[in-house]
Amino acid sequence: MSEHKPFVAVATPVVAAAKVTTVGRYRASIERLRLSAIPIIQCALGAALAWFIAHDLVHHVEPFFAPTAAVVSIGISFGARVRRSVELVVGVAVGIGIGDLFIAQVGTGVWQVGLVVGGAMAVSVFLGSGALMTMQAAGSAVLVSTLNQAPGAGPNRMIDALIGGLVGVLMVALIPLHPVRRAREHAAAVLSVMSKSMIACADGLLEQNSTKVSDSLSAVRDTQPQIDALRDALAGGREISRISPLYWNSRKRLQRIHNAADPLDNAVRNTRV
Repeated sequence: MSEHKPFVAVATPVVAAAKVTTVGRYRASIERLRLSAIPIIQCALGAALAWFIAHDLVHHVEPFFAPTAAVVSIGISFGARVRRSVELVVGVAVGIGIGDLFIAQVGTGVWQVGLVVGGAMAVSVFLGSGALMTMQAAGSAVLVSTLNQAPGAGPNRMIDALIGGLVGVLMVALIPLHPVRRAREHAAAVLSVMSKSMIACADGLLEQNSTKVSDSLSAVRDTQPQIDALRDALAGGREISRISPLYWNSRKRLQRIHNAADPLDNAVRNTRV
């Protein structure tokens, strides 16, 4: 009689690699969520507060633009938010004003929508605005020219946008991201890549392994997004340290990291060379 051995599943290298990749992606997703936790909370609370103020305190029936303006002015990124909030509010005001002015006179339709959008963008460009304000003006003009019109809707919508923008700035001041921590994490990440790449390059030279040298060069070249993120974090940190009393004492630490940004960028470029 033949003896049957029990079947034992053995993990192949492909399966093991797939598991490692899955775990790595999961950890990266968790890290992204951790870094975005405070902006998510800011947006959620800001939208709710903007709606409450516009709907329950100011008594607007459908304050659509209030939570929208709050969310967009806060944003999910970490950058110059006050300026973005101002551009948003101005863009919404321009789009709503032009939209209400045209639609009240010529009604809604295909060519009316095109005319309103073109007019709103032209005015924004004439005012010397940035891309955000121009596109927000266009988007607001589209909404105004396609939504149902109601008496007094124009002024109410402009007030809603102002409420949302102010609430967005308030959320950034009351629930701020740490102005130093994120900049420091970006700087540390760049230094870590440089260190590992130089070690790998040295090992590659000793072993005469061109792949290691090539991979280390690629790793250092890929740090440019991190350098850009560092500069964005510094800009956002400066802004928060100005508007949030909680972090007024962080300005000196932030300045030290800011002073190191250019030398760090130069060091990365030298490492690439």
